[in-house]
Amino acid sequence: MFIAHLKTSTPQVDGQSDLRHLFAYDPGRSRYLLQFTQAVMRSPGALTPGERELLAAMTSQERHCLF
Repeated sequence: MFIAHLKTSTPQVDGQSDLRHLFAYDPGRSRYLLQFTQAVMRSPGALTPGERELLAAMTSQERHCLF
């Protein structure tokens, strides 16, 4: 019962990720998530940062999430 309530009350239900609330609530804890994201998106690799951004946008669209 709890899980069903949780699933219907989260922002992801309507396709909107709400990480911005986490960043605003406790910026110190979200620092590591931001560092990880930057490392994944900007570190040297086979794909350019632009290609990674494009893939992230396409994935978000497919999952009906805001990007």
